[in-house]
Amino acid sequence: MRARTPKRAKQEKEYAEICDEIDEEEIAKHGKIYCFFCNGEVWGGISHHHLRGRDGALLTDKRWIVCCHNEHHLEYHDLPIKKQKWREVFMENLREKDPQTYFKEREKENK
Repeated sequence: MRARTPKRAKQEKEYAEICDEIDEEEIAKHGKIYCFFCNGEVWGGISHHHLRGRDGALLTDKRWIVCCHNEHHLEYHDLPIKKQKWREVFMENLREKDPQTYFKEREKENK
């Protein structure tokens, strides 16, 4: 495994701070944190999903980072699309927040 570069280490520190900001903003806005995948309330550990990936500046771009249940986040990356029970809620939320990524996700479904 490659060691982290100083630039990446700095980005990861900034990323942790941004995740905290996102969580605080969600609580201020809704009083709770809701899962982007299922709309259910998130208790305990909060996972953060990058709608457009984590490469380069996307790692810390708040516009494309959403809160979610860790279980759903893992399922998104590990389960086939047809087994993702929360898929339609996720797609509706995605269509509203990021139409560009929404259409890419729909293309995945058609493959």
